[in-house]
Amino acid sequence: MRLSESEISDGLMHDKLIVRDEVVRYFRRTRRLQPDITRKVIEAVDKFGWQDVFRWSYQVGRFTLDEALLPWALEQIQRSDDGAPDEDLRFHLAHMISCSPVEVLRSQSDQILSEELFHQNLSRQTNAPTMADAIERRLEIHEQSAETCWDELLKHCETIASVDTFQKANIPKCKILIDRIVEDHEFSCSRHGDIREMLSQASRPNEASEWIVGLMVILAGRLRLADTVPLLYRHYEVDWDWYNEVITHSLVQIGTEDVQNYVAERYADEPWYIRKFGLSVFEDFYTESGLFRVSSLLEQEQDSELRGDLGVAAASHFDEAGIDIARSVFLENPDNPGYQAIIERLLAHSYLAELNLPEQDKWELQINQPRKGLERLRKELDRRIAATVQSQKTFRNNPQMLTGTSHRIDTGHTKHPRNSLCPCGSGKKYKKCCMRKPTLLQ
Repeated sequence: MRLSESEISDGLMHDKLIVRDEVVRYFRRTRRLQPDITRKVIEAVDKFGWQDVFRWSYQVGRFTLDEALLPWALEQIQRSDDGAPDEDLRFHLAHMISCSPVEVLRSQSDQILSEELFHQNLSRQTNAPTMADAIERRLEIHEQSAETCWDELLKHCETIASVDTFQKANIPKCKILIDRIVEDHEFSCSRHGDIREMLSQASRPNEASEWIVGLMVILAGRLRLADTVPLLYRHYEVDWDWYNEVITHSLVQIGTEDVQNYVAERYADEPWYIRKFGLSVFEDFYTESGLFRVSSLLEQEQDSELRGDLGVAAASHFDEAGIDIARSVFLENPDNPGYQAIIERLLAHSYLAELNLPEQDKWELQINQPRKGLERLRKELDRRIAATVQSQKTFRNNPQMLTGTSHRIDTGHTKHPRNSLCPCGSGKKYKKCCMRKPTLLQ
């Protein structure tokens, strides 16, 4: 038997941190971010406090505010007492506000834009847009018709056809245009054929079409166009991290049994990275046949990491039918650190549903020590973030302190296939070199 959504959401108020962590993860991964869930997340924050509510409290910022909830987020930003959110959390709360529905922003824009935090440039890029700029841009674009936004999106894609960075492509602006198009149901329905055509125009997008194809992937997911699943899936072949991420996200947004069936039917013949991304459709949304598919894929899969992912998927939906599947995968290699996510999900389910699994006490001891280490790491990370934010404020207020020239390797925003040679000149493949490094300033 599977717990109901209401029973799962009750876990946000559970006394055990592991239950709260797994429940907030469940709603975040399954894109259940609506205000009714946000209310329960807020209740948990108010009960346990920012330091103890979740292992990673920034996740609160992923949920959606409505007009009644927005004052709470503003109040948290303004707090200065001992229980106030730290600088990093304040940033995530501000981002949460800036991503609120346009009607909420429009009604509260004066109050929001009066907060200094929204006007701070927290980017390393000079003159980068602030959250206030993004809010004003969203409000401006949503004043336009969906048809105007569609035309602007296509024109913008023509303009950026030859650029090779996300910064130059201005993807955030494109996503705002997509928001407006999706908002107008009648108009967006009239463009379904155009979206399909652009997704199918090339088996491998070229430099002139790769940005627009990626954006049509996003749009197909937002509109839940079930008949585009084969077209979306085909573009995994490009093996570009951005494509892999937006394709996976769109398949999850469509979220039907047909999506899971399509992935499962092709699974055995796919390269490792496509199997890796494809497994997200079994973890990130629930269907009645999903566990059957997971069991079938375990019969085919020999790779230890991907078997672990299948075990995690089986344990991710608070369904008793998945317990034995996940448990058997974990017991194949109980010392594998990558398998810890399996027992974290099983323990949370056991505590929430009062199941009392045989290994429950042993597993709890097994995860407690790493979690204590993570807690120390989190506190150190919070300290470093606060120091970095203060340093950035100092440099913005005293530009004369900046001397010399900064040389930037923009590893996170340049389009490089993961299997190509790294642009840094090391001779290694990109995925083995700078793709895994943070942006560097030398």
